[in-house]
Amino acid sequence: MDFTFDEDLRALAGLADDIVTGHATTERVAEVEAGGTRVDDRLWRALAGANLLGIALPERYGGSGLGTSGLCVVLEALGRRVAPVPVWPSVVASLALADAADATGG
Repeated sequence: MDFTFDEDLRALAGLADDIVTGHATTERVAEVEAGGTRVDDRLWRALAGANLLGIALPERYGGSGLGTSGLCVVLEALGRRVAPVPVWPSVVASLALADAADATGG
């Protein structure tokens, strides 16, 4: 089996890495962790602005349609910096809603 990323996933990996590296510095992560919400709102907005939060969603629901492979690429970038953003639960919830909409014809 060939597990190499295609061109889209390589570009996504670069974008995700650039955004996360630019926002989730050691100092910023420590600052967020010491705060009340423990979620980096600036990084969250940057991820949303680049449509990385909708990466796994089908295009018909406003996502990029890259599925779980796309999600894994984003999560890998976040994990490298231990970025304090709730991407995993948010995307899983979005995928569940999309699946429910498909099942009901919505």
